Amino acid sequence: MRENPMKVLIGILAHNEQENIAKTIDFLARKYSSYRILVVSSGSTDRTDEIVRKLASQYSNVTLIVEPKRRGKAHSLVTLLRTLNEQYDVLVYLGADNMPENGAIERLVATIGSKERVGLLGSRPIPVNDPTKLVGWITHLVWGVHHEVSLIQPKVSGELCALRAGIVFDSPPTLINDDAYLQFIVALRGLETAYDPNAVVYLRGPDTLKDYFTQRCRITIGHYQVEQLLGAKLPTTRAWRNLPIAWRVRKRVGLAKECCWFLFFLILYVAIVGKAWFDFYIRRKLPYKWTMVTSTKSI
Repeated sequence: MRENPMKVLIGILAHNEQENIAKTIDFLARKYSSYRILVVSSGSTDRTDEIVRKLASQYSNVTLIVEPKRRGKAHSLVTLLRTLNEQYDVLVYLGADNMPENGAIERLVATIGSKERVGLLGSRPIPVNDPTKLVGWITHLVWGVHHEVSLIQPKVSGELCALRAGIVFDSPPTLINDDAYLQFIVALRGLETAYDPNAVVYLRGPDTLKDYFTQRCRITIGHYQVEQLLGAKLPTTRAWRNLPIAWRVRKRVGLAKECCWFLFFLILYVAIVGKAWFDFYIRRKLPYKWTMVTSTKSI
């Protein structure tokens, strides 16, 4: 890999990620030896801390910060932001259970380095779920819409993105959707958010309806929260406008099955929006320390 003059921090926030974090960090530490990899483990009760400590003893560019008490992802994000703004030029931010494709991080860093107006740059998340199964099909559908919308109006995902230093310095302690918040703050600073469809990161979405419902309710509540905080609406939340896109990007599994599954998806979406709206506006619920969705923890 060609040496990049920018000082790059790769930031990973973790909570009970023992299933995947060794593979992710081992890949990153070997490939990006000139970048610092900072893992913030928040209240992990499994072997996450032990695994990262072992990797930190093996790779000099890996550092672990342990937060004994879990205070939410936003609290851990502040640690990354402070380190970024004090010592580095760019933060490459990704999930502990995600795997960037070869070249993805290089593309993000190069773009941030060459385009001064770009403050935040998103990648293209691709799920590895089986699209011939209902929940896997829906997961591919949702991320397909995310991709198509982002080509026109960039929407950054925390699965893998790059943030320029000197833009975001803090976040609300009960923040749910950190990626949406970062995007709006960048806009308020007068900078651009961009999307690179060729910077691919792989993830596993939920494999069960229960997990999918739980995860999407949390994300939808997070959208309501950001809209209330900053008065802006994300392009991927304009559901009815995006329906034709969803039908177009669906995985082909047979027309009859596709029609049934698409109808089920619409009913499920209405149920998720209704539940999230009730939880946020009536119950005042903020799941910033959410229950782990276990079926997503395998790449």
